[in-house]
Amino acid sequence: MSAHTAAGGRGLERFGAAEDEDIDDLMNDVLANNTKKSTKFALKLVYDYCVSKGIDANIEDRSPASLNNLLKEFYVNIRQANGDYYSRSSFCVIRQSINRHLKQPPHNKPFDVITDTAFTTANNIFKAMCKKLRKEGKGQIKHKKSVDKGDIKKLYEHPRTFNVNSPSGLLNKVWFEVLLYFCRRGQENLREMKPQDFKISKDDEGKEYVHKISSEMTKNHQGVDEEDFEPEGGRMYATGTPMCPVLSFKKYLDKLNPNQTAFWQRPRDSFDEEDEIWYENKPLGKNTLGSMMKNISESTNLCKSYTNHCVRATCITVLSDSGFEARHIVTISGHRNEQSVQNYVRDTSTAQKRDMSASISSYTAANSTANLDQNNNNENINNSVFDVFESDLTEAQPDNILKSIQ
Repeated sequence: MSAHTAAGGRGLERFGAAEDEDIDDLMNDVLANNTKKSTKFALKLVYDYCVSKGIDANIEDRSPASLNNLLKEFYVNIRQANGDYYSRSSFCVIRQSINRHLKQPPHNKPFDVITDTAFTTANNIFKAMCKKLRKEGKGQIKHKKSVDKGDIKKLYEHPRTFNVNSPSGLLNKVWFEVLLYFCRRGQENLREMKPQDFKISKDDEGKEYVHKISSEMTKNHQGVDEEDFEPEGGRMYATGTPMCPVLSFKKYLDKLNPNQTAFWQRPRDSFDEEDEIWYENKPLGKNTLGSMMKNISESTNLCKSYTNHCVRATCITVLSDSGFEARHIVTISGHRNEQSVQNYVRDTSTAQKRDMSASISSYTAANSTANLDQNNNNENINNSVFDVFESDLTEAQPDNILKSIQ
């Protein structure tokens, strides 16, 4: 048999014929959508900056020395559209995105704008600007807040928001509880969910629960590591109460439109409680799913406008406050690093802050009118510090930025 003939006489059909372009496309597909968006944003920012300065915007063809000079000026002068500085976290993302763009296909640059010594000057400027941003009050990384317990109570007591006897109320409740119990990211893969992604099972004690049985690509689990262990994730157990999450989940499944494959379906405008189908043969769009918690917050008149990601933060915060260790929480949240969990729980909850304030007030008798007036005066004095306006750095100042910040 010829060496070029495979078993069964299929010859070379066993192997594909991928071109370099196909390989580049495959590499780019690994990047999460948010990563692609941040890269696109950073590149447009560089392009707009170069155009405004009348210089060549093609960073891909620049030498390390030339790129170092460009980035040095760029880091000092970039601003938001309204003229404000970017936050420190956004500033870091911009630099990381530029570096990623240059190192990814099809450019495949051998240098690194963050770590290579050829970019020392630019990176010293970058570090100095980070210090400046901290002084400007832009240094704090803002993590999404969890939903306050009082607002959770409002959601479940509201006559319409989580009303399981209406299509929209049932949808709201199941959506919220899927994100909460399974610690889902704001919009990640919601549009792609299908009913068969979930299963209702019983554990060794006969207790019923809902769990997810299909694997998916997420921000922290891209499927590229050989030993990328993926835990089962969260379970949503039955509670035996009228608002039981498993009971609501079952009812939602029963009322879905069988002709539609999407899990999240558009509620019918008119319905009867006895109707077998409550939902249209139309999936909810990405924009609708992405603003679900915002819309729920407004319709329920919650104390603030929450985002979808706040539900994930609530799950992590509740588990941490209940005494679960970070190494156990990451099996639900999907974080690779236990330290990431701490980012959600560094701050105290509203209830804890309330108790802390009450304790201090009790100790100092701070609720007296005289003390309250004094506190207000002090607050006005402190706030006046932030009224001082610092002039923006000019184009000629990048080389002196280190001195100006010290």
